[in-house]
Amino acid sequence: MAATRVQSELDVDMTRIARVRAAIESGGYDDPAKFAFAATALIDDLASS
Repeated sequence: MAATRVQSELDVDMTRIARVRAAIESGGYDDPAKFAFAATALIDDLASS
């Protein structure tokens, strides 16, 4: 069961990463405030893993 939970968490993270990458590529994070928020959220997420 633990392996299933870990895999599920990885799937969610990969989906989130894909969304953010797509937004960055399309110019959605050209705003410095949005970029700072996304960077902070990513760092916080990685630190809590």
